[in-house]
Amino acid sequence: MLVYSGNWHWLIDFTPGVGVSNVRSLTGNLTPFSDGAFTFSNNPATPYYAYTSNGSSIRRFDMRTMTEAPGSGWPVTETNAVWLHQSENDGLFVWMRGETGSVVVGYEPSTATLKTYTNANINEPRIDRAGRYVGICMNTPQNGLVVWDWQANSINWTTTGVIPYAHNASLRRRWVTVDWNLSFPDEFSMFTPDVANSATHIGGPAPSTDIHGNGNWIQHPADLNDQWALFVHYGSLQPTGSNWLAPGGMILMTPNGQRRLLGHPYNATSNYTYFTFAKFSSDGLYVLFTSDMNGSGRSDLFLAEVPQSGSSDTTPPTVSISAPAAGATVSGGVTVSANASDNVGVVGVQFKLDGNNLGAEDTGAPYSMSWDTTLGANGSHSLTAVARDAAGNSTVSSAVGVTVGNVDTTPPVISSVSSSGISSLSATVAWTTNEPADSQVEYGPTTSYGFSTALDGSRVVSHSQALSGLAAGTLYHYRVKSKDAAGNPSVSTDFTFTTLAGLDTGLIAHLSMDEGTGTTAADSSGSGNPGTLTGGATWTAGTSGQGVALDGASGYVRIAHNSALDAFPLSAVLWFKTATISGVRGLVNKYVAGSANGYQIFFSDASLCAWYFKDASNYVWDGSGCTMSTAGYNDGQWHQAVLVVDAAGGRLFVDGVQKGSQPWTGTAGPATTTQEIELGHYAGATSPEYLPGTIDELRLYSRPLVGAEVLQLYNNSRPVADTTPPVLSSVGVTSIGASSATVVWTTDEAADSQVEYGLTSAYGSATTVDGSLVVAHSQAITGLTAATLYHYRVKSKDGAGNLAVSPDATFLTLDNVPPVISSVSATAVTASGATIVWSTNEAADSQVDYGLTSAYGSSTTLNAGLVTSHSQGLSGLAGATLYHYRVKSKDAAGNLAVSPDGTFLTLDNVAPVISSVSATAITSSSATI
Repeated sequence: MLVYSGNWHWLIDFTPGVGVSNVRSLTGNLTPFSDGAFTFSNNPATPYYAYTSNGSSIRRFDMRTMTEAPGSGWPVTETNAVWLHQSENDGLFVWMRGETGSVVVGYEPSTATLKTYTNANINEPRIDRAGRYVGICMNTPQNGLVVWDWQANSINWTTTGVIPYAHNASLRRRWVTVDWNLSFPDEFSMFTPDVANSATHIGGPAPSTDIHGNGNWIQHPADLNDQWALFVHYGSLQPTGSNWLAPGGMILMTPNGQRRLLGHPYNATSNYTYFTFAKFSSDGLYVLFTSDMNGSGRSDLFLAEVPQSGSSDTTPPTVSISAPAAGATVSGGVTVSANASDNVGVVGVQFKLDGNNLGAEDTGAPYSMSWDTTLGANGSHSLTAVARDAAGNSTVSSAVGVTVGNVDTTPPVISSVSSSGISSLSATVAWTTNEPADSQVEYGPTTSYGFSTALDGSRVVSHSQALSGLAAGTLYHYRVKSKDAAGNPSVSTDFTFTTLAGLDTGLIAHLSMDEGTGTTAADSSGSGNPGTLTGGATWTAGTSGQGVALDGASGYVRIAHNSALDAFPLSAVLWFKTATISGVRGLVNKYVAGSANGYQIFFSDASLCAWYFKDASNYVWDGSGCTMSTAGYNDGQWHQAVLVVDAAGGRLFVDGVQKGSQPWTGTAGPATTTQEIELGHYAGATSPEYLPGTIDELRLYSRPLVGAEVLQLYNNSRPVADTTPPVLSSVGVTSIGASSATVVWTTDEAADSQVEYGLTSAYGSATTVDGSLVVAHSQAITGLTAATLYHYRVKSKDGAGNLAVSPDATFLTLDNVPPVISSVSATAVTASGATIVWSTNEAADSQVDYGLTSAYGSSTTLNAGLVTSHSQGLSGLAGATLYHYRVKSKDAAGNLAVSPDGTFLTLDNVAPVISSVSATAITSSSATI
């Protein structure tokens, strides 16, 4: 045990029945800086280890030798680590930085993993015995609790303090908490962090003064609920008779509600003070505590055995529903009652309706609650009651069937009545009801209405009815009607809306461009403003029927100047599709570059722009080269652009949605330019001023269209969705090298570009998608292997997302690798000839250079036959002579390989020349020749 007094700390061995021994002080790095900065090992394999926080680090030491035991993640540098404790087997440690700090630390020594949780309102932590969750008491909200999942480093859930968590004792996958320093009697509760909002109140009473929840536990219980937590009562002197637990007493409790009282051995008197310390043994079999008894000032040490078995109460309660009677028909408010009893005592009864909790648990007899049957549906229902006792035994009563038969006389409540989607011909009326009901709308030019929608008998709470066949520019009255399932009708008050003016109102030019022949696009507005196809403008398919294709070089449609076309207010509408990405190009243009007079919709690079100039001082312009800049509509798909200009300024719409706006600078008013309207050309701009693409359906108005009209125009002429993929053609490979190639192809519409390639038709590699929408495609492939057959296919997706994929094709990279020459040797060497042989790793031709030096000088005739086994004969050589030679082979791709220099010696075929033959020293019997 650890004993401390002031700044001094000692370890003392304690043997029950014998006493204390082996007193040794903690000094140096092993000195805890406070009483909460020390913990004994919880690992049965190393019971001799302890851990101390000295204010600057946490160190592990061996209590047998009083020496530090570094390693396995220790020591750890940490400032003022307090409330130090750990999970079972010393798996995960937790502490707080400072007794009133804001940071809780979780540390796993086996992996040296350290994580922190920061909150300025925390009090003290308690770690889960299983070593994952940390329960942290809160100062704000008062008595709240945070559950920190250390493993996921996230907050599992928090409590509000309504069920107080002022101190908590951490068990294995359980926390038991006590409401302390609150009104008498204090209460205990527990929760399971794996289950959200699982806080469970498990009763009281407790003493009226301070309770301390001791963070200790049984080591390995067979049942998670069979764990004892210890709570100690300490504080001022108090008689024993008025409360459940006197000062100096202890409460042992389990999560399933078992409680044991552990009193002081001398609690017959009332003049002791309090327990100063209490702690479970590491195996959970005993609790060790000290006490200052009888005011002696002496701290006596006691050891008490902890109960280890589960609850001895295994008898469940009995319970039955006493009201209402089985088979009863009920309505309105009904009292539901139950009779319950238990051999020890019923803790509470929970009523259930159709298996779901009906109200809160009733914790006191008589057991009853009020059921408001109007909150549920009419029909058959089942009532049960669940009774439980303090030992955790519970019983479910037999079900009682009843029939709810409430009569509904209340009509639906209608709210949120509104009209939307108003056009010149139609509108939509919506509303809500507080209960399911049918739907109908009455409408007409007066409050007498005169028209109604067909009754929709579907019972819903969100209602919507479409009105059609309306007159343009007309005030309509309407009211909504809903009837619930009981037939109770409800009718709203009167509301009004006004339909939009007809889409032909104020129309000063309308070129549908559906002619298909000739060069004239007629004006169907009756205002006499036809268009003329000019330059490279030709007829082509439009949004529906015909349109005009513009070549981007000289093609546009011109409308001769008419002063009525300098309209103010103005609305200009045109359908277009283009893939332009650069240059300033006109779309709807009644403007000369730099003139500061007129209006236009145009492209600047890839962005759509629009402005309106009365003159150089009065305009709808932001000073840039692209007012109301809107990107993303050069994707080769059909789009509708609308410029609306009125006294408020200009607004640019695309596809029925406003994309930009610009107020007037100066005074609003009409342009006075005499410039003709040019569709697809920016007059006076530097090249390229022509727009490549297709246009259709021009409308010019001398009034400002409202947003609903713009949307109606868009929906009325919206082209059928494009579901046709591009047509691929002219797929081929150019610029083939040893390590690269370029794949090219064309499409019949603008589309993106990508090539898949590889050694088989499964490919495996691909170029990066080029998102530019073009019709002529080129993709470079690099990093290839020489002399290798590659499979490839091309892919192109148009602006509507339709994908086309070509069939598989192949190409062969160039061979730039020369043959590998090996096994070079000179054979069949004679005095005048030799045969040179060698091998190559691929078919190649044959030739030998040879001579008296490594400069050679002679060569065999080139044998152009491509072989891998080579032989060349050399003749006319001099006998007994050293010859140098090298071999040369060139493959079919022309890659030449030359061997290193070699030598061979021809044979000697010349007989010696004899000369100076003489006889000397001749005697009668000898001579020397």
